[in-house]
Amino acid sequence: MTFHRCAVYAMTGLIYLISNAYPAIARPAVKNITNPADDPIGELYLAGTTWCDVQHWGSCGRMIQVDSGGWMHMVWMKGLNSGASQRHIFYQLYDPSLMQFFTGGIQVDQSLRTGFPNLALHSDNRAMPCFQQRPQHPNEDLLALSFDYFPRTGAFGAANLPYIFSGGSILPLTNLIIAKDINDRYHIVSTEDLDSTSTTLVRKIFYCGAMFNPSEFEITFDPEQIQVGITTTISADIASSPVSERTAIGWLQPCATQSDTNLYDNDLIICISQDGVEWDFNDTINVTNWIPPELVYLPDTATANRDTLRCFTDMCLLFDNDDILHVFFTTIAYHAIQNVGYPRNSFIWHWDEFSQKFSLVASGWYENGGSDPGYLNAYVQRPSAGVDEYGQIYCIYQRYLAPVYPMYNFPYYYADTSDFSLGGYPNSEIWISRANNSGFTCLYWEQGAGITNTHTPSGGAGMCQSEISPSLAPVVDDYCHLIYVLDKDAGAVEEDEGGWTNNDVLYQRIPTDDIPITPLLNTFPMHCDSTGMPINISPPTYNLNVTLYPQPPQIVIPDSGGNVLFDITVRDNWGFFCQIDVWVYLMDPAFNTEMIYIQEEVSLNPGQIMYFNDIMHYIEESCPAGTYTVSAIVGIWSLEVIWDYASFTFEKSPAAGVEFGAVDKSLPDKFQLFPAFPNPFNAETVIAYDVPTAGDVELKAYNICGREISVLAEGWKEPGHHSAFFDGEKLPSGIYLVRMSAAGYSAVEKMALIK
Repeated sequence: MTFHRCAVYAMTGLIYLISNAYPAIARPAVKNITNPADDPIGELYLAGTTWCDVQHWGSCGRMIQVDSGGWMHMVWMKGLNSGASQRHIFYQLYDPSLMQFFTGGIQVDQSLRTGFPNLALHSDNRAMPCFQQRPQHPNEDLLALSFDYFPRTGAFGAANLPYIFSGGSILPLTNLIIAKDINDRYHIVSTEDLDSTSTTLVRKIFYCGAMFNPSEFEITFDPEQIQVGITTTISADIASSPVSERTAIGWLQPCATQSDTNLYDNDLIICISQDGVEWDFNDTINVTNWIPPELVYLPDTATANRDTLRCFTDMCLLFDNDDILHVFFTTIAYHAIQNVGYPRNSFIWHWDEFSQKFSLVASGWYENGGSDPGYLNAYVQRPSAGVDEYGQIYCIYQRYLAPVYPMYNFPYYYADTSDFSLGGYPNSEIWISRANNSGFTCLYWEQGAGITNTHTPSGGAGMCQSEISPSLAPVVDDYCHLIYVLDKDAGAVEEDEGGWTNNDVLYQRIPTDDIPITPLLNTFPMHCDSTGMPINISPPTYNLNVTLYPQPPQIVIPDSGGNVLFDITVRDNWGFFCQIDVWVYLMDPAFNTEMIYIQEEVSLNPGQIMYFNDIMHYIEESCPAGTYTVSAIVGIWSLEVIWDYASFTFEKSPAAGVEFGAVDKSLPDKFQLFPAFPNPFNAETVIAYDVPTAGDVELKAYNICGREISVLAEGWKEPGHHSAFFDGEKLPSGIYLVRMSAAGYSAVEKMALIK
């Protein structure tokens, strides 16, 4: 199908072209000044505005591209009025040498209503936007591919893709995603647009190819749009290689027949054409291949559910300069037997066709993640990735609820729940993560950093700063280039979340050298074992080693008091950059403990040894005689996460005339439960407790979920000092609790078992 000399769509841009053959720019770019309290990374510019907040209901594709001269081309869906009854596609062009924009952007279309734009660039640097449009009839949604008449001018013509007829009418399609290959062939994927009367969520996905002749201003489409597969989400994406003819399409395919009633039970499917022309949509790769439930384990649904992660709403495809396909996608919790999805806590994953391994890009799995992020939203989502000439890959994404303790990322973060709109929806931020190793594989990703850093707790309509719908240019030069919407009232307004506001469309360029280096995420298998999402197991340990060196090796403190002197070394055997805390506890002969030293946020490079020398603590004359224990611990002290520990003991001499090691035979004056000793331990420890009067005493150990593990002491106890033995040989590493109950007294102490 061929279209000749298509109609001009943006006359303003054509007037610029006629008046000046050089690309005309209306005014200097203006940095966004509406948020003076912001602390963004890089430079922030106001590209335009829109009354439409959400730009895409799933994968965002590419709304920004960098041409060969370093110019930025951008498109967005601009609502012109409250309620967005007037909605069009706008185009923006940024000249980095002159730092100039078109004034407010250029309208691309002349239809009744348009939406959901995407953008590719021709090899001569002209913009090629595509979008959904209603040319005339209010119920007739068509797909269009447009072109700039000349590079960098903003004067557009367009043509409709081939129609698909269903039941005597044109099948409505939406959410076009476009890619261009090295032969200037355009690849477009779209998704069926269901109306409110539909009884199923199953949608068809279609593909169409096209060629553009710039000398004749003509677009030639494939004879028809071809069905690729089916989905329940608007999440398809497409990408072409910068070095070969290969093109890949990805979509989310329902795992089971019951999935036609929900959005959650999805596998990620990839189909690759080696030449960009011939496709076999029966020859696909099931990237995730989730393990289905096994009913033989019922009534134990926790075991029977098997995998309890599923793909949700979005993905991003990217070819690197070595012709390797990289896939980024979001997962949420899903319990297949109950047919229930939980679209809040989420992960973003990476997979590449070379290693065929999964790695964690971003974690939004929160212990306190009970807040609703809004329609089709999860706490981390909308990944968009780019690659530089050296093979370094970057991924931006949308995050709700920033992590309070980013080092503690398995199985849960703890979330900052302070930044909510007045309407009760969390404000979103844009984050960026970087792969630790470039080239053929990206198995480990940094924890990432916020790049927008806006916070507007209790902001009402017009006062919120919630960044959504991010899109990153696939080419990263010295900058990461991205576009997004600053929603001024959090929530999807078309789903009655928040109010209608005129929002900023922002262009941000981030120098790659300014992106903070952050510790690596603790990755773990994407496929869960038969217990489902591992809620109650301990965080994976960094391979760290801590050693204590007392000076001298055998320390004896005189009864008059003196100094304890020691050195600490910590070695990173993990093989990756990490950030830890180092702290020291002192335990006296009566099992009383105090922290005598702490060094927070110690950064260790792979294989590095960190030395902490000449640490000194004074033992007072009034301190009791006997055996003291010094314990050095590495981990996160505020969360009681422990990765390694070491101890040594020393003696304090008794006063003259007192037998060394004499037992205190006096009766205690109160009930008291002492901390376990040693603690941390492997795999045995002792719990001491005092009983002032005879009576029943109960001493029990529990796991962190409150389930009883063992009874350490129970029954009648005489007054005095007592102790109980705890054996953790058959238990997994983790935090355990000891609870003492007696005559109205109750106390709990924590123990850390490390194997």
